[in-house]
Amino acid sequence: AGMKATYFLLLAASSIAVSLSQTDVANNGGHYRFANIYWKRTDDPLSNTVEVTVESAWRRSYSSNYFLVAQSPTGDTIMKINGRDSPSVDFGDGTIQFLENVKITAYSSAEDWFMGVQVFTHVYATPTNAGQPWAVTFKGCCRLSTLEDRSDTAWTLTSAIDLLQADRSPRIISLPIIFARSGQPVSFLLETSLLPGLVPVTWAAPYLPPGATLTPDGNVTAVLTCPATKNWCLYTMTVAATPSNLPSGTIAAAVMDLVLNVTVPTGSDPIFLTSNWSPLLYAGYPAAIDVSAYMASPLAGVYLGFTSGPLPLGARLSTVRGKGTGAA
Repeated sequence: AGMKATYFLLLAASSIAVSLSQTDVANNGGHYRFANIYWKRTDDPLSNTVEVTVESAWRRSYSSNYFLVAQSPTGDTIMKINGRDSPSVDFGDGTIQFLENVKITAYSSAEDWFMGVQVFTHVYATPTNAGQPWAVTFKGCCRLSTLEDRSDTAWTLTSAIDLLQADRSPRIISLPIIFARSGQPVSFLLETSLLPGLVPVTWAAPYLPPGATLTPDGNVTAVLTCPATKNWCLYTMTVAATPSNLPSGTIAAAVMDLVLNVTVPTGSDPIFLTSNWSPLLYAGYPAAIDVSAYMASPLAGVYLGFTSGPLPLGARLSTVRGKGTGAA
């Protein structure tokens, strides 16, 4: 009998009002959108070798020769990512590695972004840093210029590795872009993949935008407003998930930057057309799944935007602008 594996993909569709500043005018400022870092010890339980995974998203139109390959990526596209301060992973023991082998996993031409993943392998000399956790930091510059908060600033996402206390961190699987309506309450629950033994997590927020709150169980509530001159705007949020049996935010934390996409109400919410949310796939064979949505009451200058959570290994997402306005 064959073996069966189940994978989960988070996907959202939202109506987005288009303006020249959003899609048609080149923005030569920041290019970092969001990222998620998590780690695990390699298979040897006595080893001090860890794998640190960085899942990140960037602006495709960033002016860099390295970014040319992101214009028409394939399932095997590997690229380097640079910046004003080139993105790097600092392992806290004097070792620094750069994003030089990022595999593109998803992209959108219409929305000017791509997502990628790189796994770093590192060997620590000891399981702790003289009794304290090793600090592993993903950092660089700069955030998007179009943000309402922290625009064009450097980012820093830091986790802690104590191999005497834990073998891995959680993995945050929440959607990295949350859609909300300007001036209206929004509430959503942050999620992680479960650790071995079904250990729950405790949530903390190194940074929240004004008007947002986070509870320890991961419930976010917010009321965010766009300036009167804008029909859309972007805010940021940084969250951390720590196993509940460890001190919050100090050991084995997974850390994530999110983007809150706030729009002025522009009509009805999108409707998914996809009916088969549990497709049967065969190991080793390629497969394509189309996911589509439409707006029942479309407005001029409004199109649908998609975002996805972390993808299963071997999967890739691309989005295209459709030509229809209805369910047909």
